[in-house]
Amino acid sequence: MPLFENAFALQIPVRVDRLHFSFFINQNLYTISSEVKSVPHNHHDFELRFVCTGFCNQFIDGKKFTVDAGKCLIIHPFEYHWQSWDAKNPDSTQYNLRFSLKKSASDSHLTDEANRSIAAMLGSLRVVEMNLDRMVPLFRFLTDEIYQKRPGFIYNIQSICTQIIVELIRCSGTDLNFFGFEESRYLNYERTKIDQFFRQRFLKSASIQELADQMHVSVRQVNYLMHRMYNMSFVEKLTEMRLQLSLTHLAYTNDSIQEVARACAFQNQNYFSRCFRRAFGQTPTQYRKQMQRK
Repeated sequence: MPLFENAFALQIPVRVDRLHFSFFINQNLYTISSEVKSVPHNHHDFELRFVCTGFCNQFIDGKKFTVDAGKCLIIHPFEYHWQSWDAKNPDSTQYNLRFSLKKSASDSHLTDEANRSIAAMLGSLRVVEMNLDRMVPLFRFLTDEIYQKRPGFIYNIQSICTQIIVELIRCSGTDLNFFGFEESRYLNYERTKIDQFFRQRFLKSASIQELADQMHVSVRQVNYLMHRMYNMSFVEKLTEMRLQLSLTHLAYTNDSIQEVARACAFQNQNYFSRCFRRAFGQTPTQYRKQMQRK
């Protein structure tokens, strides 16, 4: 029986560096060959058909392709295709996604070049061998997120689709030079310096001026970087890290609330409790009791 019996459709935007994709997912995400009737059809986007078990026979513009488990078949836009199945053959299980390459709102020369490179690469692909042990868990996680619809499931779906397209690019053997490595190195340097500062100082007295001095930039620039990278201020980031550490103390030690507050560098117990309740919607004592019941 197909995993999804009821019709549904998801249109998911995905960004990989300068590349913008739109993924289309519907109830045909997971199919079993003997249960799916396929008639000749086409669509305007790429189709990625990953075979998990068995093999599938796919006709594309009248030409037959036999794809074994662990391989991915790429169907190009506007190609007529359909799948044949013979009762003498064992069932084949497959995951199917469709995606298209989109233009970004702020196209640059580098973005245009990346778009042309990836479009040429995708247009040259037909059968790509991929890592079965790596891809199957990704697709299972994807179907689980769609089926369960837990809070934030759309963001997890975006993340999985990003991993799938990156794996496809890697397995194609394509030169990845069109990705913005220089820009990434610059941004990662800033974030590494900030992360390192917080890891070393979050349980000590720390000020934004000290971080600015270490990075050789102004306090204003640090504030800009904090909001761009973490969407929070210096003090909010410091407090968040201390609160995250307090969760471990509350769950796995018998320290008093006052001792936990002191161990996590809060001024006093009352201030710690106010911050904790504002962040997690309950008091430290309530959280500890909740964890003890598990």
